Amino acid sequence: MSVPYSQIKPIPLRWLWPGVIPFGEPVILAGPGGTGKGMAVTDLAARFTRGLPMPGCEDEREPGSVVLIAPEDDPNTAVAYRLRAARADIAAVHDLTLTDAGSPFEMPGDLGELRETVDGLPGPVLVIIDPLLACCTAPVATNMGARRVLAPLQRLAKETGAAVVISHHTVKSGQVAGSKGLTDAARLVFTVTPDRENPAERVMSPYKANICGTATEQRFTVEGDGTAAHAVWLDRAAVMARREGARTGSGSPARPAPARPCKHPWLAGTPAQCGNCPLRRQAAPRTAGAPRPAPRLPSAITRTLITAPPATPPRPEAPRAAAASRPVPVPAAPVFAAVRATAAPGGQPVTTEIGHEYEDLEEAQEACGQDAGRALVWRRRDPHTWAALLRPLAGGQPVSYCVSDHTG
Repeated sequence: MSVPYSQIKPIPLRWLWPGVIPFGEPVILAGPGGTGKGMAVTDLAARFTRGLPMPGCEDEREPGSVVLIAPEDDPNTAVAYRLRAARADIAAVHDLTLTDAGSPFEMPGDLGELRETVDGLPGPVLVIIDPLLACCTAPVATNMGARRVLAPLQRLAKETGAAVVISHHTVKSGQVAGSKGLTDAARLVFTVTPDRENPAERVMSPYKANICGTATEQRFTVEGDGTAAHAVWLDRAAVMARREGARTGSGSPARPAPARPCKHPWLAGTPAQCGNCPLRRQAAPRTAGAPRPAPRLPSAITRTLITAPPATPPRPEAPRAAAASRPVPVPAAPVFAAVRATAAPGGQPVTTEIGHEYEDLEEAQEACGQDAGRALVWRRRDPHTWAALLRPLAGGQPVSYCVSDHTG
């Protein structure tokens, strides 16, 4: 039976972190491995257990309890140190990585035990699942499979009023792993990636925000070594001031991105401009509307890479007779022919007659045996090869040859 919206009472949304993490609705925090997602959610859990303001906020709140499910991290050697480095109230953090039966927590099968745990804790509750795929027994690669996992978790968050943060992975293209139904069903999705200009900073960007209009970008870094490593959130005003200073040339400029290796190995060690080459030359300032000057390249590279007039006039072409001194290419095809070269009187060009072609060298030599003084044996019907081989016979005179359909 349908219900008119006049009978549906609007309920204001409560926020654990305004614009980022609400109560009663799961939030997906996706990013590649090693970007510090686990330390970021641990810092949020520490603030929640002590009632401290969330990053960028000023108001303190009532301390709450945290239910942590982290199957990829050892609770003794990793999670315990991480919570202490974030200065959490460790008595308010409850681990549910293993169920009461001693088996790993699985979704959606063990959501009933999670519901009992949340109902038994005092005050507000924050549930952290890190990561999602390590707890799923149903595949999330399909639309129905993703919704079968996320829908019961959404119902649990709505009925208990708990805040739920789900850590997830992204693929190489930057998209959230799994079916698109996963991000379609979620109301809030954020991605964590290293900053392009300063990789030490992690950028937490809104990927989808259906319940708060426009979500805000957050940034954090990881400080400390070993077991003391923890997340430190950056002040948004300071980040924006640094960006403005870098854009206008005042203030502290942004840290330059590391140089990427040149994708053109033959340009290594040269000042040639290359889009990915750390040796590229900075472009000189030019007047607006003026044509961009051509890159200055070494002459050896100029002749091979670009088409440009040579700096010096071209050298005159060598005489034809000099071609006889060049090595004659040896054809690959084993074809032989008997050739008769006849010198014409008065210095006229030498005339050649092509006899029968033979595939066997001995047969060709036998065919030329009666006139060995003027008959030669050549390979292949190549006009350049014929000309080069006939010039020595003509004593350097111009050669007239006729080979098959090639005439010169």
